[in-house]
Formats: sequence, structure tokens, C-alpha cells
Amino acid sequence: MTAPLPRYERSHGFHVLRLDGDDYEMGFAHGLLLKDAIGRGPLPYFARYIEKLVSTGALGESAASAARALGVGLGLTVGIPRGELMRAVTMPETYLWVASVYKKLAKAPLGARHGVPTFGCTSAIAWGDATKHGRMLHGRNFDYQGVGAWDREQVVAFHAPKDGQRYVAITSAGILFGGITAMNASGLTLVVHQHIACTDFDIGGMPVGIVGDEVMRYARSLDDARRILDGHTPNG
Repeated sequence: MTAPLPRYERSHGFHVLRLDGDDYEMGFAHGLLLKDAIGRGPLPYFARYIEKLVSTGALGESAASAARALGVGLGLTVGIPRGELMRAVTMPETYLWVASVYKKLAKAPLGARHGVPTFGCTSAIAWGDATKHGRMLHGRNFDYQGVGAWDREQVVAFHAPKDGQRYVAITSAGILFGGITAMNASGLTLVVHQHIACTDFDIGGMPVGIVGDEVMRYARSLDDARRILDGHTPNG
């Protein structure tokens, strides 16, 4: 019999995880296996990002009250306070919401003059004569807020969810699911780009990282992916 693959190993500087079960079981295993690394990863940085942005005046004083309204809870067994964890995992949506409020109140655009790019992350696709072997290559760079923190504890997480197909996420310690950078068993690759300069934002929608995870779990073709994306209510 072939020996089972380890649930955790270290390879070429990456944490490599193999997770299976329902969402709770995979999340619990992620936290358990990376308990020490999570505190050194992007969660603490993301948790304090909005507060830091407001304190430096990048969003103006009118955004301060919005930034303080984020202290709801979520549990994780890694010693991070619940409020801090919630602020971290909701940072992408919170940031856009606070920025949208500021732009409406101040009647001013939020752009590069505040030191913030207007588009999150870059990608490149090459095929045919542009690649050495002629096959299509899909590359992705996470040049979003968190550079220097996100890449400190990088993770390759293989997921075998109880509901849906297998997928692998290229992520960081403490960042769950596969809705940011991932590929699934059907051969689809997914990367998220955040339109940071959007002017309208509604917190009643589904976070893009969650709908991206649904695409990885359930889409077996580009048509499937489009149906899932068209069927969800976006925040921005």
C-alpha cells in the first residue's frame, strides 16, 4: 500500500497543507497546523490596516467613525482575538466601503495621490510562440496591500471538500478557502483582482473571495464559472 501523504510538510519555503472535510474541519485543521505561522502572517497586518489608513489621514477624518464600527466576532484557535480576526478577514470589503463613504462625503477621488493603487494585483497570460513549450501559462502576482506580510508565511493548500471538487489554493497562513488564487481538478485557474477605486459599494453582497471559492468547488467549465459569477450579488 502507498503511504498516505502528510497533512503538513515544508517544501521550498512553502507550508504545504492537505485538508479535507467540511468547511469547519478544513478551517480547524488549517489553524491547528499553522498555529504559530498565522501570527506572523497577514492577519495581524490586515486587522490593523483600516485603522492605520485612517490614522495617517489617507481617508480623512470623516472615515474614522466607519473604521471603528467593525468589532464583531469570529472564533479561531490560534490565540488571535475574535475582533482582530474579523477585522482581518473583512479588510478587503471594509476598505472599499470606508473609501466609498469617504469619497461621497469629501466629494474627492481616492487614487494614487494617497499612495494607494487603483487596481489590486497583476496577472499575465502567455501562450503559443510567447512560451517556450507553446502551452498556455497563467501567472499571478499578489501586489496588493500586505506585500511583506502576505508572503512571509506562504501556503500551498490542497483542499478535498466534502461538498465539491478538489482544488489547490496558493495563499498565506490564516487565509482560508480558494477564492483568491487557485486552480481546481477540472483545470480552471482563478485569480482575483480588486477594483480599489470603485465609487459604489454595498456590504449586503457576497465577498469576492467566497464566490471565487464556489467557482473552484463547483465550476467544471468556463460556462459554469460564468453562471456562478453572474448569479451572485457583488459588494462592489
